[in-house]
Amino acid sequence: MSLRVMIVDDHEVVRLGYASLLQAHSLYAVDARFGDGTQAYQALLEADARGALPDVLVCDLSLNGASGITLITRVTERFPSLRILALSMHESGAMIQRALDAGARGFLAKSAPPALLRTAIESLAAGRNWLDESCLRALEQHRQARNTLDSLTAREWEVLQLLLRGYNYLGIAHALHLSVKTIANHLSAIRGKLGADTDFQLIRILENADRQGLQARPST
Repeated sequence: MSLRVMIVDDHEVVRLGYASLLQAHSLYAVDARFGDGTQAYQALLEADARGALPDVLVCDLSLNGASGITLITRVTERFPSLRILALSMHESGAMIQRALDAGARGFLAKSAPPALLRTAIESLAAGRNWLDESCLRALEQHRQARNTLDSLTAREWEVLQLLLRGYNYLGIAHALHLSVKTIANHLSAIRGKLGADTDFQLIRILENADRQGLQARPST
């Protein structure tokens, strides 16, 4: 039996390139017609009506029309058994986490060696989740940063946000109706949790977290 694969990417050369790579092996039957998330979803509905859903959906996260994340979410809700491999030019931990949260069972960076595409698809088709070593490292780093930010208390987060907005210790103390000594103690605790030696390093850490798409969730 052929392994049915649908490839959704808004760059035709990418779709056809991946299709050619897969079709060089008789195992694969590839549908690489779609660069638009809405059209791809409609095609999946029609395929389901014929009893011909693909075994694996390979979906770029940057699409025309509905985003790849939106498509993955819709497909997961409608076809929970369909295995989805997310593709992206960006191998950030935040992007990988978003794809997995949406319902993807695997993630492949477009910069990865082409042979990994087959490995990933065949792993998903066999019922296994799939991330290569570089994606696993990026995801672990993202989760560690997420956990570290989540360790901040609600008050520590308030103090940190005011520091990021340019307030000095006296300004933060006035804004929160606390003493300057209390603010200094809070910032000392925050530096310890985030592994910073100075307030400037704290700001850099938070700016980097923001670029990675991390949002702190203060505890209550």
